[in-house]
Amino acid sequence: MSSNLTLAPPISRGAVAALGLGLASCFFGALAGLPALYVGLLAVRAINLGAPPLRGMRLAVAGMVLGGLTSLVTLAGVGAVIVVYLNVRANRAGCINNLRQLGMGTLRYSDAHADNFPRAALPNANLPPEERLSWVAGLLPYLGEVEVVHKRYGDLSDKIDRKQGWAAPANATALNAPLTVCLCPSHPHFDPRHRPGLTHYVGLSGVGPRAAFLPTESGRAGIFGYDRRVRVEDLIAGRSCTMLLVETAHENGPWLAGGHPTVRELAPDETHYVGLGRPFGGLHPGGLNVLWADASVRWTSDRAPADDFRALATLAGKPEGPEGH
Repeated sequence: MSSNLTLAPPISRGAVAALGLGLASCFFGALAGLPALYVGLLAVRAINLGAPPLRGMRLAVAGMVLGGLTSLVTLAGVGAVIVVYLNVRANRAGCINNLRQLGMGTLRYSDAHADNFPRAALPNANLPPEERLSWVAGLLPYLGEVEVVHKRYGDLSDKIDRKQGWAAPANATALNAPLTVCLCPSHPHFDPRHRPGLTHYVGLSGVGPRAAFLPTESGRAGIFGYDRRVRVEDLIAGRSCTMLLVETAHENGPWLAGGHPTVRELAPDETHYVGLGRPFGGLHPGGLNVLWADASVRWTSDRAPADDFRALATLAGKPEGPEGH
């Protein structure tokens, strides 16, 4: 008695392996996805040749589809990480360049004013410090390495009425002028068209309450003070060891305004000065850029000890004496 029954071809082991790798790629991404594509392709070719006859085309294709999708997702993720990394690096480089320009402007200002650093606000006996024009206003004529840029800053400086305060109607044009050299591109709310023009860089007045009002001889005094004159020779620790400007994402205000928007003191009991939600930094992962009195820009970690940060913010290099912290 004869039988018409025939045995079905065996399932391709390659197809089964491709499906397994495709499923594994859901957890391991391209590490399993790319092998799934390769093994699946070999399985499809073997099934199509039909020598020997094999089954499992759908299994092989399913493994290839899974592997291809997860590989694409992985590659897209890696690409996104690379783009973010490059963007972070570019923004940090832009921030460093801004600070260097401000540093070079400060050096030129110092050369033109008998080695004196800019005051925290432009002198004006008729106004309290917080209503006066900021040190940035006084620095404008000294900014710009290229002639066309230097002229642009000079033209903006000419629009400022130095006899009036920063909020006076006569200074509205300057107040609303964006000053890109004062804007860190990493700021979460970076907007070069913001009105009024803001600053993300602040000068350091020293340690403790009303540090900007202290005399130069105080152990708590920093470079920026309202009435004190600070000369290069007053930097006991030296230019390279005295902080001039730091970046901040905290309570940013107009670059034209004297007081808190452009000058900050260090709280004597702060345990961490740098980082998200802290008085300084918060713009770059892991730390902040600092402009030093020698016009160099150096990175400071957000793990920097508070005592060291306080010391570097003072002329003496370490707050001491009855006014010390």
